[in-house]
Amino acid sequence: MLSLRRLGVRSSGSRATVALALLTASAACTGPDGERFEGYDGLGTAQDPIVNGSPDTTHQAVVAWLKGSKCTATIVDVDVANNQGYALTAAHCVGGSLGNLRQGNNHASGQFDVQYPVVEAVIHPDYSDSGSTSDGKSSAWDFAMLRFTGANAATPSIAAITKAQDNISVGSQLDIVGYGQTENGGTTIRRHVVKPVVGLSEIMLNYDQASSGMCFGDSGGPNLYQVGNTEVVAGVNSAVQNNNCTGISRAGRVSAITSTFVEPFINGVGFGTQTCDECTAAHTQASNGDCIPELTTCFNDTDCEAWIDCRNGCTTAACVVQCDQMHPSGKALYDDVVGCLCSTCSTECAGDSFCQEPPACYLTIGPDECQTCYEGACCLEAATCAGDQDCVNCASAIFPGPSCQNVPPWVDFVTCTENSCGDVCSFSTGEVGTGGGGGMPGVGGGGPAGVGGGPAGVGGSAGLGGDPVGTGGLPTDDEVVVEGEGCGCEVAGRRSSGWGAWIALASGLVVARRRRFG
Repeated sequence: MLSLRRLGVRSSGSRATVALALLTASAACTGPDGERFEGYDGLGTAQDPIVNGSPDTTHQAVVAWLKGSKCTATIVDVDVANNQGYALTAAHCVGGSLGNLRQGNNHASGQFDVQYPVVEAVIHPDYSDSGSTSDGKSSAWDFAMLRFTGANAATPSIAAITKAQDNISVGSQLDIVGYGQTENGGTTIRRHVVKPVVGLSEIMLNYDQASSGMCFGDSGGPNLYQVGNTEVVAGVNSAVQNNNCTGISRAGRVSAITSTFVEPFINGVGFGTQTCDECTAAHTQASNGDCIPELTTCFNDTDCEAWIDCRNGCTTAACVVQCDQMHPSGKALYDDVVGCLCSTCSTECAGDSFCQEPPACYLTIGPDECQTCYEGACCLEAATCAGDQDCVNCASAIFPGPSCQNVPPWVDFVTCTENSCGDVCSFSTGEVGTGGGGGMPGVGGGGPAGVGGGPAGVGGSAGLGGDPVGTGGLPTDDEVVVEGEGCGCEVAGRRSSGWGAWIALASGLVVARRRRFG
Protein backbone atom coordinates (compact mmCIF):
# COMPACT_ATOMS: atom_id res chain seq x y z
CA MET A 1 0.00 0.00 0.00
CA LEU A 2 1.36 3.41 -0.95
CA SER A 3 2.23 5.82 1.83
CA LEU A 4 1.00 9.20 0.61
CA ARG A 5 2.12 12.46 2.16
CA ARG A 6 0.17 15.67 2.63
CA LEU A 7 1.11 18.72 0.62
CA GLY A 8 -0.06 21.60 2.80
CA VAL A 9 2.53 23.98 4.26
CA ARG A 10 2.34 24.98 7.92
CA SER A 11 4.33 27.65 9.72
CA SER A 12 3.67 26.17 13.15
CA GLY A 13 3.56 22.70 14.59
CA SER A 14 0.18 22.92 16.32
CA ARG A 15 -2.26 20.15 15.61
CA ALA A 16 -5.39 21.16 13.75
CA THR A 17 -8.95 21.04 15.01
CA VAL A 18 -11.38 20.65 12.13
CA ALA A 19 -15.12 21.19 11.77
CA LEU A 20 -17.77 18.44 12.09
CA ALA A 21 -15.52 16.18 14.15
CA LEU A 22 -12.59 16.33 16.54
CA LEU A 23 -9.97 15.41 14.00
CA THR A 24 -6.30 16.40 13.96
CA ALA A 25 -4.00 17.13 11.09
CA SER A 26 -0.82 15.18 10.50
CA ALA A 27 2.33 16.11 12.40
CA ALA A 28 4.48 18.76 10.80
CA CYS A 29 8.20 18.72 10.08
CA THR A 30 10.64 21.43 9.07
CA GLY A 31 11.61 21.80 5.44
CA PRO A 32 14.85 23.18 4.00
CA ASP A 33 13.63 26.78 4.15
CA GLY A 34 12.54 26.66 7.79
CA GLU A 35 8.83 26.48 7.01
CA ARG A 36 6.88 23.51 8.29
CA PHE A 37 5.20 20.98 6.07
CA GLU A 38 2.20 18.96 7.08
CA GLY A 39 2.52 15.20 7.12
CA TYR A 40 6.25 14.63 6.58
CA ASP A 41 9.05 13.08 8.54
CA GLY A 42 12.54 13.97 7.34
CA LEU A 43 11.29 16.11 4.47
CA GLY A 44 13.67 16.20 1.49
CA THR A 45 14.27 19.11 -0.86
CA ALA A 46 11.35 19.77 -3.18
CA GLN A 47 11.71 20.79 -6.80
CA ASP A 48 9.55 23.41 -8.52
CA PRO A 49 6.12 24.25 -7.20
CA ILE A 50 4.00 22.14 -9.53
CA VAL A 51 7.27 20.35 -10.32
CA ASN A 52 8.62 21.34 -13.76
CA GLY A 53 5.53 23.42 -14.38
CA SER A 54 5.25 27.02 -15.52
CA PRO A 55 3.77 30.26 -14.16
CA ASP A 56 -0.01 30.43 -14.39
CA THR A 57 -1.47 33.81 -15.27
CA THR A 58 -4.98 32.83 -16.36
CA HIS A 59 -6.72 31.02 -13.50
CA GLN A 60 -7.53 33.93 -11.20
CA ALA A 61 -10.13 31.86 -9.34
CA VAL A 62 -7.27 29.74 -7.98
CA VAL A 63 -6.18 31.52 -4.80
CA ALA A 64 -3.64 31.12 -2.00
CA TRP A 65 -5.07 30.34 1.43
CA LEU A 66 -2.77 31.97 4.00
CA LYS A 67 -3.39 31.50 7.74
CA GLY A 68 -0.02 30.96 9.37
CA SER A 69 0.28 28.08 6.92
CA LYS A 70 -0.29 27.89 3.18
CA CYS A 71 -2.55 25.87 0.93
CA THR A 72 -4.28 26.50 -2.38
CA ALA A 73 -8.03 26.80 -2.98
CA THR A 74 -10.42 27.45 -5.86
CA ILE A 75 -13.34 29.87 -5.80
CA VAL A 76 -16.24 27.78 -7.10
CA ASP A 77 -19.17 30.16 -6.57
CA VAL A 78 -19.89 33.80 -5.75
CA ASP A 79 -22.95 35.27 -4.00
CA VAL A 80 -22.80 38.87 -5.19
CA ALA A 81 -25.99 39.90 -3.39
CA ASN A 82 -24.49 38.99 -0.03
CA ASN A 83 -20.87 39.88 -0.88
CA GLN A 84 -19.59 36.42 -0.12
CA GLY A 85 -18.03 33.55 -2.01
CA TYR A 86 -17.25 29.86 -1.66
CA ALA A 87 -13.97 28.05 -2.25
CA LEU A 88 -13.05 24.36 -2.47
CA THR A 89 -9.85 23.11 -0.85
CA ALA A 90 -8.40 20.07 0.98
CA ALA A 91 -9.68 18.96 4.39
CA HIS A 92 -6.19 18.43 5.79
CA CYS A 93 -5.52 22.15 5.27
CA VAL A 94 -8.23 23.10 7.78
CA GLY A 95 -7.07 23.99 11.29
CA GLY A 96 -5.92 26.95 13.34
CA SER A 97 -6.98 30.40 12.20
CA LEU A 98 -9.23 30.91 9.19
CA GLY A 99 -6.92 33.47 7.60
CA ASN A 100 -7.41 34.99 4.16
CA LEU A 101 -7.61 34.04 0.50
CA ARG A 102 -5.31 36.03 -1.76
CA GLN A 103 -6.14 36.37 -5.43
CA GLY A 104 -3.40 37.08 -7.94
CA ASN A 105 -0.54 35.58 -9.93
CA ASN A 106 1.67 36.40 -6.92
CA HIS A 107 0.25 36.23 -3.38
CA ALA A 108 3.13 38.19 -1.80
CA SER A 109 2.32 41.33 0.16
CA GLY A 110 1.99 44.24 -2.22
CA GLN A 111 1.74 41.88 -5.21
CA PHE A 112 -1.67 40.23 -4.86
CA ASP A 113 -4.81 41.67 -6.43
CA VAL A 114 -7.52 41.08 -3.81
CA GLN A 115 -7.67 39.60 -0.32
CA TYR A 116 -10.80 37.90 1.05
CA PRO A 117 -11.25 37.09 4.77
CA VAL A 118 -12.31 33.48 5.34
CA VAL A 119 -15.19 33.27 7.81
CA GLU A 120 -15.98 29.56 7.76
CA ALA A 121 -14.24 26.27 6.97
CA VAL A 122 -16.04 22.91 6.95
CA ILE A 123 -14.51 19.56 6.09
CA HIS A 124 -16.30 16.72 4.34
CA PRO A 125 -18.17 14.61 6.92
CA ASP A 126 -16.57 11.38 5.65
CA TYR A 127 -12.99 12.63 5.99
CA SER A 128 -10.56 11.14 8.50
CA ASP A 129 -6.92 12.17 8.74
CA SER A 130 -6.02 8.78 10.21
CA GLY A 131 -6.90 6.61 7.23
CA SER A 132 -9.92 4.34 7.03
CA THR A 133 -11.98 4.01 10.20
CA SER A 134 -14.62 1.58 11.41
CA ASP A 135 -17.41 4.08 10.76
CA GLY A 136 -16.54 4.38 7.07
CA LYS A 137 -14.53 7.59 7.17
CA SER A 138 -11.35 7.84 5.10
CA SER A 139 -8.51 10.20 4.20
CA ALA A 140 -9.63 9.81 0.59
CA TRP A 141 -12.46 12.28 1.30
CA ASP A 142 -9.91 15.09 1.55
CA PHE A 143 -12.29 17.95 0.75
CA ALA A 144 -13.28 21.14 2.56
CA MET A 145 -15.41 24.15 1.73
CA LEU A 146 -14.56 27.73 2.68
CA ARG A 147 -16.87 30.73 2.90
CA PHE A 148 -15.32 34.17 2.56
CA THR A 149 -16.50 37.77 2.53
CA GLY A 150 -15.72 40.68 0.22
CA ALA A 151 -16.80 39.01 -3.02
CA ASN A 152 -18.42 41.07 -5.75
CA ALA A 153 -19.36 40.83 -9.41
CA ALA A 154 -15.68 40.96 -10.39
CA THR A 155 -14.70 37.96 -8.24
CA PRO A 156 -13.79 35.06 -10.58
CA SER A 157 -14.97 31.49 -10.10
CA ILE A 158 -14.59 28.06 -11.68
CA ALA A 159 -17.49 25.68 -11.12
CA ALA A 160 -17.14 22.23 -9.60
CA ILE A 161 -17.61 19.38 -12.07
CA THR A 162 -20.90 17.46 -11.96
CA LYS A 163 -21.42 13.73 -12.31
CA ALA A 164 -22.88 14.26 -15.77
CA GLN A 165 -19.79 16.18 -16.92
CA ASP A 166 -17.26 13.73 -15.52
CA ASN A 167 -16.13 11.38 -18.29
CA ILE A 168 -12.54 11.34 -17.07
CA SER A 169 -10.64 8.13 -17.76
CA VAL A 170 -7.04 6.92 -17.68
CA GLY A 171 -5.10 9.17 -20.05
CA SER A 172 -7.36 12.21 -19.64
CA GLN A 173 -5.34 15.43 -19.42
CA LEU A 174 -5.94 17.73 -16.44
CA ASP A 175 -4.32 21.05 -15.56
CA ILE A 176 -2.90 20.96 -11.99
CA VAL A 177 -2.61 24.41 -10.39
CA GLY A 178 -1.15 25.63 -7.10
CA TYR A 179 1.15 27.92 -5.09
CA GLY A 180 3.61 25.18 -4.05
CA GLN A 181 7.25 25.06 -2.98
CA THR A 182 10.39 25.51 -5.09
CA GLU A 183 13.85 24.04 -4.69
CA ASN A 184 14.95 27.42 -3.30
CA GLY A 185 12.29 27.62 -0.59
CA GLY A 186 8.83 29.12 -0.51
CA THR A 187 7.30 30.63 -3.58
CA THR A 188 4.49 33.12 -3.92
CA ILE A 189 3.89 32.47 -7.62
CA ARG A 190 0.96 30.44 -8.91
CA ARG A 191 2.10 27.69 -11.29
CA HIS A 192 0.54 24.85 -13.26
CA VAL A 193 1.30 21.71 -15.24
CA VAL A 194 -0.87 19.51 -17.48
CA LYS A 195 -0.79 15.82 -16.51
CA PRO A 196 -2.47 12.61 -17.70
CA VAL A 197 -4.47 10.54 -15.23
CA VAL A 198 -2.76 7.18 -14.60
CA GLY A 199 -5.35 5.70 -12.23
CA LEU A 200 -8.73 6.62 -10.82
CA SER A 201 -11.64 5.54 -8.66
CA GLU A 202 -14.98 7.05 -7.77
CA ILE A 203 -13.34 9.45 -5.30
CA MET A 204 -9.73 9.62 -6.45
CA LEU A 205 -7.46 10.65 -9.35
CA ASN A 206 -3.81 9.53 -9.53
CA TYR A 207 -0.84 10.97 -11.42
CA ASP A 208 2.71 9.82 -12.11
CA GLN A 209 5.12 12.37 -10.63
CA ALA A 210 8.27 11.00 -12.30
CA SER A 211 9.00 14.27 -14.10
CA SER A 212 6.40 16.81 -12.95
CA GLY A 213 3.42 17.32 -10.69
CA MET A 214 2.10 18.74 -7.43
CA CYS A 215 4.25 19.50 -4.39
CA PHE A 216 4.14 21.14 -0.95
CA GLY A 217 1.77 24.10 -0.72
CA ASP A 218 -0.29 22.87 -3.67
CA SER A 219 -2.72 21.06 -1.34
CA GLY A 220 -6.29 22.07 -2.03
CA GLY A 221 -5.46 23.37 -5.50
CA PRO A 222 -7.54 22.31 -8.49
CA ASN A 223 -7.17 19.76 -11.25
CA LEU A 224 -8.95 21.55 -14.09
CA TYR A 225 -10.76 19.60 -16.80
CA GLN A 226 -12.06 20.90 -20.11
CA VAL A 227 -15.78 20.28 -20.70
CA GLY A 228 -16.66 21.75 -24.08
CA ASN A 229 -15.38 25.31 -23.96
CA THR A 230 -15.43 25.51 -20.17
CA GLU A 231 -12.94 24.49 -17.51
CA VAL A 232 -14.31 22.90 -14.36
CA VAL A 233 -12.71 21.79 -11.08
CA ALA A 234 -12.41 18.00 -11.40
CA GLY A 235 -9.86 17.27 -8.67
CA VAL A 236 -8.41 18.66 -5.44
CA ASN A 237 -4.67 18.20 -4.75
CA SER A 238 -4.29 15.96 -1.72
CA ALA A 239 -1.08 13.93 -1.28
CA VAL A 240 2.14 12.68 -2.87
CA GLN A 241 4.05 9.45 -2.33
CA ASN A 242 7.63 10.58 -1.70
CA ASN A 243 9.34 13.33 0.28
CA ASN A 244 10.83 14.82 -2.89
CA CYS A 245 7.40 14.98 -4.57
CA THR A 246 8.05 12.05 -6.89
CA GLY A 247 6.18 8.77 -7.22
CA ILE A 248 2.39 8.76 -7.34
CA SER A 249 0.26 11.74 -6.36
CA ARG A 250 -3.39 11.77 -5.40
CA ALA A 251 -6.24 14.22 -5.88
CA GLY A 252 -9.81 13.92 -4.64
CA ARG A 253 -12.33 13.44 -7.45
CA VAL A 254 -14.77 16.33 -7.17
CA SER A 255 -17.72 14.78 -9.01
CA ALA A 256 -18.12 12.46 -6.01
CA ILE A 257 -18.98 15.37 -3.71
CA THR A 258 -20.44 18.17 -5.86
CA SER A 259 -24.10 17.36 -5.25
CA THR A 260 -23.72 16.10 -1.67
CA PHE A 261 -21.18 18.55 -0.24
CA VAL A 262 -20.22 21.49 -2.48
CA GLU A 263 -23.69 22.54 -3.62
CA PRO A 264 -25.40 21.96 -0.24
CA PHE A 265 -22.74 24.10 1.48
CA ILE A 266 -23.27 26.89 -1.04
CA ASN A 267 -27.06 26.62 -0.71
CA GLY A 268 -26.97 26.46 3.07
CA VAL A 269 -28.53 23.01 3.48
CA GLY A 270 -27.31 19.73 4.91
CA PHE A 271 -24.21 18.16 3.38
CA GLY A 272 -25.89 15.19 1.83
CA THR A 273 -28.82 13.36 3.37
CA GLN A 274 -27.21 10.03 4.15
CA THR A 275 -27.39 10.19 7.94
CA CYS A 276 -29.06 12.02 10.79
CA ASP A 277 -25.63 13.05 12.15
CA GLU A 278 -24.63 14.72 8.89
CA CYS A 279 -27.88 16.68 8.65
CA THR A 280 -27.83 17.88 12.26
CA ALA A 281 -24.17 18.84 11.95
CA ALA A 282 -24.92 20.91 8.86
CA HIS A 283 -27.67 22.87 10.59
CA THR A 284 -25.63 23.63 13.70
CA GLN A 285 -22.23 24.30 12.12
CA ALA A 286 -22.87 26.14 8.87
CA SER A 287 -23.40 29.84 9.55
CA ASN A 288 -26.71 29.81 7.71
CA GLY A 289 -27.90 26.52 9.23
CA ASP A 290 -31.59 26.52 10.09
CA CYS A 291 -30.98 25.92 13.80
CA ILE A 292 -28.25 28.50 14.38
CA PRO A 293 -30.68 30.96 16.09
CA GLU A 294 -31.72 28.34 18.66
CA LEU A 295 -28.13 27.23 19.08
CA THR A 296 -26.93 30.80 19.63
CA THR A 297 -29.65 31.44 22.20
CA CYS A 298 -28.61 28.33 24.11
CA PHE A 299 -24.89 29.14 24.00
CA ASN A 300 -25.49 32.71 25.15
CA ASP A 301 -27.49 31.53 28.17
CA THR A 302 -25.50 30.62 31.29
CA ASP A 303 -28.02 28.03 32.47
CA CYS A 304 -28.05 26.29 29.08
CA GLU A 305 -24.26 26.20 29.06
CA ALA A 306 -24.28 24.88 32.63
CA TRP A 307 -26.79 22.19 31.64
CA ILE A 308 -24.61 21.07 28.70
CA ASP A 309 -21.52 20.92 30.92
CA CYS A 310 -23.47 18.98 33.54
CA ARG A 311 -24.91 16.50 31.05
CA ASN A 312 -21.56 15.95 29.35
CA GLY A 313 -20.21 14.68 32.66
CA CYS A 314 -23.00 12.15 33.18
CA THR A 315 -22.47 8.42 33.05
CA THR A 316 -25.72 7.40 34.77
CA ALA A 317 -29.41 8.02 34.21
CA ALA A 318 -29.68 9.52 37.69
CA CYS A 319 -27.06 12.13 36.80
CA VAL A 320 -29.02 13.07 33.68
CA VAL A 321 -32.15 13.66 35.72
CA GLN A 322 -30.26 15.68 38.33
CA CYS A 323 -28.84 17.95 35.62
CA ASP A 324 -32.33 18.50 34.23
CA GLN A 325 -33.64 19.35 37.69
CA MET A 326 -30.77 21.73 38.49
CA HIS A 327 -30.94 23.59 35.16
CA PRO A 328 -34.55 23.49 33.93
CA SER A 329 -34.39 26.69 31.88
CA GLY A 330 -31.15 25.59 30.24
CA LYS A 331 -32.64 22.22 29.35
CA ALA A 332 -35.66 23.96 27.82
CA LEU A 333 -33.40 26.03 25.54
CA TYR A 334 -31.44 22.95 24.55
CA ASP A 335 -34.70 21.14 23.82
CA ASP A 336 -35.50 23.99 21.43
CA VAL A 337 -32.29 23.18 19.53
CA VAL A 338 -33.19 19.50 19.39
CA GLY A 339 -36.73 20.32 18.31
CA CYS A 340 -35.44 22.50 15.48
CA LEU A 341 -33.01 19.82 14.33
CA CYS A 342 -35.57 17.02 14.43
CA SER A 343 -38.00 19.15 12.45
CA THR A 344 -35.42 20.32 9.91
CA CYS A 345 -33.89 16.85 9.56
CA SER A 346 -37.14 14.91 9.89
CA THR A 347 -36.38 12.71 6.88
CA GLU A 348 -32.76 12.02 7.78
CA CYS A 349 -33.54 11.40 11.45
CA ALA A 350 -36.71 9.35 10.97
CA GLY A 351 -36.40 6.40 13.33
CA ASP A 352 -33.13 7.65 14.82
CA SER A 353 -32.96 7.54 18.62
CA PHE A 354 -31.77 11.15 18.62
CA CYS A 355 -35.30 12.36 17.86
CA GLN A 356 -37.16 9.90 20.07
CA GLU A 357 -38.53 11.79 23.06
CA PRO A 358 -37.67 10.17 26.41
CA PRO A 359 -40.59 9.51 28.77
CA ALA A 360 -41.94 12.70 30.31
CA CYS A 361 -41.16 11.46 33.82
CA TYR A 362 -38.05 9.41 32.91
CA LEU A 363 -39.41 5.94 33.77
CA THR A 364 -41.09 3.43 31.47
CA ILE A 365 -43.17 0.94 33.43
CA GLY A 366 -45.46 -0.94 31.10
CA PRO A 367 -48.42 -0.73 28.73
CA ASP A 368 -49.37 2.64 27.28
CA GLU A 369 -52.38 3.07 29.55
CA CYS A 370 -50.20 2.45 32.59
CA GLN A 371 -47.57 4.89 31.34
CA THR A 372 -50.18 7.56 30.68
CA CYS A 373 -51.74 7.11 34.11
CA TYR A 374 -48.53 7.33 36.12
CA GLU A 375 -47.24 10.31 34.13
CA GLY A 376 -50.45 12.12 35.04
CA ALA A 377 -50.64 11.06 38.68
CA CYS A 378 -47.12 10.22 39.84
CA CYS A 379 -44.71 12.19 37.65
CA LEU A 380 -43.01 13.92 40.58
CA GLU A 381 -42.42 10.60 42.34
CA ALA A 382 -41.10 9.03 39.13
CA ALA A 383 -38.73 11.91 38.41
CA THR A 384 -37.48 11.85 42.01
CA CYS A 385 -36.86 8.12 41.69
CA ALA A 386 -35.03 8.56 38.38
CA GLY A 387 -32.74 11.10 40.04
CA ASP A 388 -31.73 8.67 42.78
CA GLN A 389 -29.33 5.93 41.69
CA ASP A 390 -30.56 3.45 44.32
CA CYS A 391 -34.11 3.99 43.13
CA VAL A 392 -32.97 3.61 39.53
CA ASN A 393 -31.43 0.27 40.44
CA CYS A 394 -34.69 -0.86 42.01
CA ALA A 395 -36.72 0.40 39.06
CA SER A 396 -34.47 -1.37 36.57
CA ALA A 397 -34.41 -4.71 38.35
CA ILE A 398 -36.60 -7.56 37.16
CA PHE A 399 -37.22 -8.50 40.80
CA PRO A 400 -36.34 -5.63 43.17
CA GLY A 401 -34.81 -7.03 46.34
CA PRO A 402 -35.91 -6.50 49.96
CA SER A 403 -33.43 -3.63 50.30
CA CYS A 404 -35.62 -1.54 48.01
CA GLN A 405 -38.09 -1.15 50.89
CA ASN A 406 -35.39 1.03 52.47
CA VAL A 407 -35.19 3.37 49.45
CA PRO A 408 -37.77 6.11 50.14
CA PRO A 409 -38.08 7.38 46.52
CA TRP A 410 -38.82 3.83 45.38
CA VAL A 411 -41.44 3.25 48.09
CA ASP A 412 -43.07 6.62 47.30
CA PHE A 413 -43.20 5.88 43.57
CA VAL A 414 -44.62 2.37 43.98
CA THR A 415 -47.16 3.51 46.56
CA CYS A 416 -48.37 6.37 44.36
CA THR A 417 -48.62 4.19 41.29
CA GLU A 418 -50.43 1.42 43.18
CA ASN A 419 -52.94 3.84 44.65
CA SER A 420 -53.55 5.86 41.49
CA CYS A 421 -53.02 3.40 38.66
CA GLY A 422 -53.33 -0.06 40.15
CA ASP A 423 -56.22 -0.97 37.87
CA VAL A 424 -54.25 -0.38 34.65
CA CYS A 425 -50.75 -1.17 35.87
CA SER A 426 -51.74 -4.41 37.67
CA PHE A 427 -49.40 -3.90 40.59
CA SER A 428 -49.78 -6.34 43.46
CA THR A 429 -51.52 -4.52 46.30
CA GLY A 430 -50.77 -6.55 49.38
CA GLU A 431 -48.82 -9.40 50.80
CA VAL A 432 -48.93 -12.13 48.25
CA GLY A 433 -50.79 -15.14 49.52
CA THR A 434 -51.56 -18.34 47.75
CA GLY A 435 -53.45 -16.64 44.95
CA GLY A 436 -55.87 -18.63 42.89
CA GLY A 437 -55.24 -22.05 41.62
CA GLY A 438 -52.63 -21.27 39.00
CA GLY A 439 -49.63 -22.91 37.42
CA MET A 440 -46.18 -23.57 38.78
CA PRO A 441 -44.34 -20.89 40.81
CA GLY A 442 -42.96 -18.14 38.61
CA VAL A 443 -45.43 -18.91 35.83
CA GLY A 444 -48.94 -18.87 37.21
CA GLY A 445 -50.52 -18.35 40.60
CA GLY A 446 -49.35 -19.74 43.89
CA GLY A 447 -45.77 -20.10 44.95
CA PRO A 448 -43.57 -17.86 47.08
CA ALA A 449 -44.38 -14.20 47.47
CA GLY A 450 -42.99 -11.98 44.72
CA VAL A 451 -42.17 -14.88 42.43
CA GLY A 452 -45.27 -16.90 41.73
CA GLY A 453 -48.26 -15.25 43.31
CA GLY A 454 -49.71 -11.82 42.94
CA PRO A 455 -50.00 -10.53 39.40
CA ALA A 456 -48.48 -13.72 37.97
CA GLY A 457 -46.14 -11.92 35.59
CA VAL A 458 -46.51 -13.98 32.46
CA GLY A 459 -48.97 -16.84 32.52
CA GLY A 460 -51.50 -18.80 34.53
CA SER A 461 -54.89 -17.76 35.71
CA ALA A 462 -53.94 -16.67 39.20
CA GLY A 463 -52.89 -13.05 39.66
CA LEU A 464 -54.40 -12.02 36.35
CA GLY A 465 -57.68 -13.87 36.53
CA GLY A 466 -57.73 -15.91 39.74
CA ASP A 467 -58.96 -15.13 43.22
CA PRO A 468 -58.14 -11.71 44.73
CA VAL A 469 -54.63 -11.40 46.09
CA GLY A 470 -53.69 -9.76 49.39
CA THR A 471 -55.37 -7.00 51.31
CA GLY A 472 -53.00 -4.03 51.39
CA GLY A 473 -49.43 -2.78 51.66
CA LEU A 474 -46.35 -3.59 49.58
CA PRO A 475 -45.60 -7.18 48.54
CA THR A 476 -43.38 -8.87 51.09
CA ASP A 477 -40.57 -9.46 48.58
CA ASP A 478 -40.98 -6.04 46.95
CA GLU A 479 -41.98 -7.46 43.62
CA VAL A 480 -43.60 -4.92 41.33
CA VAL A 481 -44.66 -6.70 38.17
CA VAL A 482 -46.03 -5.10 35.04
CA GLU A 483 -48.92 -6.86 33.40
CA GLY A 484 -47.76 -9.14 30.62
CA GLU A 485 -44.09 -8.27 31.13
CA GLY A 486 -42.90 -10.00 34.26
CA CYS A 487 -40.29 -7.31 34.96
CA GLY A 488 -39.83 -4.05 36.83
CA CYS A 489 -39.66 -0.49 35.56
CA GLU A 490 -37.22 0.66 32.93
CA VAL A 491 -35.23 3.88 33.08
CA ALA A 492 -35.12 6.00 29.97
CA GLY A 493 -31.71 5.71 28.39
CA ARG A 494 -30.86 2.45 30.08
CA ARG A 495 -33.56 0.78 27.99
CA SER A 496 -32.43 2.20 24.68
CA SER A 497 -29.84 4.46 23.10
CA GLY A 498 -32.10 7.49 23.29
CA TRP A 499 -30.39 9.23 26.21
CA GLY A 500 -27.01 8.37 24.79
CA ALA A 501 -27.88 10.18 21.59
CA TRP A 502 -29.08 13.28 23.47
CA ILE A 503 -25.95 13.41 25.56
CA ALA A 504 -23.83 12.89 22.46
CA LEU A 505 -25.43 15.92 20.82
CA ALA A 506 -24.71 18.02 23.90
CA SER A 507 -21.07 17.07 23.50
CA GLY A 508 -21.16 18.00 19.84
CA LEU A 509 -22.65 21.39 20.65
CA VAL A 510 -19.81 22.12 23.06
CA VAL A 511 -17.38 21.41 20.24
CA ALA A 512 -19.33 23.72 17.95
CA ARG A 513 -19.33 26.46 20.57
CA ARG A 514 -15.58 26.36 20.96
CA ARG A 515 -15.17 26.59 17.23
CA ARG A 516 -17.84 29.17 16.40
CA PHE A 517 -18.22 31.21 19.57
CA GLY A 518 -15.17 30.51 21.71
